Amino acid sequence: ESWKWLKLGRLGTSSINDDVLRREVRQLENGYLSNSRLERSKIRLQRLPYIESVEVETTPVPGSSDLVDVDFQIKEGLPGQFSGGIGYSESQSVLLNGSFVHSNFMGTGNRVAAEINAGQYSKVFSLSHTDPYTTIDGVSRTVSATWRSISQFTTSSSDFETETGTLGLDYSWPLTEFQSVRMGFAAQRSDLFTDPNSSAAEALYWVQNNGNTYTEVQNVGIPPIALTYYGTRFDTFEYSLGWSYDSRNRALFADRGSRH
Repeated sequence: ESWKWLKLGRLGTSSINDDVLRREVRQLENGYLSNSRLERSKIRLQRLPYIESVEVETTPVPGSSDLVDVDFQIKEGLPGQFSGGIGYSESQSVLLNGSFVHSNFMGTGNRVAAEINAGQYSKVFSLSHTDPYTTIDGVSRTVSATWRSISQFTTSSSDFETETGTLGLDYSWPLTEFQSVRMGFAAQRSDLFTDPNSSAAEALYWVQNNGNTYTEVQNVGIPPIALTYYGTRFDTFEYSLGWSYDSRNRALFADRGSRH
């Protein structure tokens, strides 16, 4: 029985780096041709969020009885999305929101996401970056940062200002073609601040008796009146561990496989 050897053809894309696609191919170049590996390579390619469809074609090499060329015909999809809005409400004044997600940043296959939501009483800013191939073995890494500020939870509630900053680091290791494990770490710094004139008694009591408490004395009004403000800071460290199984044949509108 004669073996058909693989000579990998060019991957027809314009805005994706060649190595981003080749690292998903399970059929080795100049190796024994395997239909199962070709099918698995096709599935891995079309599961990329910026790939719309993939077709594979094998053609015999002229003048050789045991060589074939393998060509992947790849149709690119939209790599990212952007949304934004502006509004106005009597309670919160001007409201701004926006988000940006790009799953193939500058052709590298990296995912970059940013989000902003801002109003009079609440502001949230977040940014994350995912490198799906931090190592050649397919270990992925996600770095994220979030800052949140809330001055009032509702217009009728008492003043209770909170500022929270979070930094996160997440790694995922592949176990098999379908399984992976994830481990993450996040560090959070929170600052809570109360106003003695308008904060609820419960908020004042909690701030004075939890975390690393502090006080600030400010002179207000004419003639000046000394007011004491109470605040507290505390740090939170969180570890996370996860397992996933994914056998879908594509990222969007999959018709085979499952994800757990």
